[in-house]
Amino acid sequence: MRRLLAEWYSVGAARKRMRVGASLVVLGLVASLQVVWVQSAPAATTNTAYVANSGSGSVTPIETSTNTAGAPIPVGTGPNSIAITPDGATAYAANGSANNVTPIETSTNIAGAPIGLGTGPSGIAITPDGATAYVTSWGANNVTPIDTATNTAGTPIGVGTSPVGIAITPDGSTAYVVNYFSNSVTPIDTATNTPGTAIDMGSSPAGVAITPDGTTAHIAIFGGSGSVIPIDTATDTAATPIYVGSAPIGIAITPATTSLSIVATRKVAAGSRVRITGALSSSAPACVGAKAVSLKAGAKTLGPKPTSVSGAYKFRTKITKKTLVQALFAGAPGCAPSQSASKTIKVI
Repeated sequence: MRRLLAEWYSVGAARKRMRVGASLVVLGLVASLQVVWVQSAPAATTNTAYVANSGSGSVTPIETSTNTAGAPIPVGTGPNSIAITPDGATAYAANGSANNVTPIETSTNIAGAPIGLGTGPSGIAITPDGATAYVTSWGANNVTPIDTATNTAGTPIGVGTSPVGIAITPDGSTAYVVNYFSNSVTPIDTATNTPGTAIDMGSSPAGVAITPDGTTAHIAIFGGSGSVIPIDTATDTAATPIYVGSAPIGIAITPATTSLSIVATRKVAAGSRVRITGALSSSAPACVGAKAVSLKAGAKTLGPKPTSVSGAYKFRTKITKKTLVQALFAGAPGCAPSQSASKTIKVI
């Protein structure tokens, strides 16, 4: 296994991949996301998919409305994963054989200067605010944060052996890194870029996806008997495995409901007091007055609580143990996400 994965980043990788045949399915774990799409502009009606071509050192844009491929964009050798900033302005391609990441301006499909990283960059994830791209380096056993405003690499963060997949919670507070050969997942506090205690996964974790409410990270376990292990993000503890098919690698989770629902989450230390505030507004009469706030502290439900007609809500409570506080501000079914909402959780 180690030999095959090392070949992925060698100069002759293209020829060697032909020889190993079906075993190459294992190498899919170095790229949890190889095809992504981006809306070209807020008012646009078409989207563009960006495909990392590992054998040709390029990224191909596809206009999804016509399924037409554009001209390939040259990047580094061995691109294996790609992620796009939330505003759709920049795509970042991790080039596994070139040991760098290439930024691509999506408005022009022009590649920028490559950003040097550790050996074998593989997975990449971007914070919800678009400020930082986190890139796992398979051969360097670390994760490098990239400042997307300047496209400069920060100090690498040491994690487990052979990190591959990475995902970030919806509130942007924590990145979860899958360490294939050390059989673990490392949480990283994105505010300080400090790694937490590794979470044991048993055997060869490969893919990772986080629920829209941020409460659970699901880990695809390539080794063993084929399972997915949920991680409680409030406590960073592994739950009972969910057995699936043989050698699971990729995993994805459906988005939240299309009704107006905005979730705020925050990790809170024991003894803290928190204030939760939120507001919803809508031009649709059916959405006004139908709002509620569901509050949870860990597994304990503090709501739902009705809001005023205006949708404003305030709540204050004391947290007795370290946990994840959630505030779900939800409107009636059919209230579109484009309608406005605000929410905060503050420790007071």
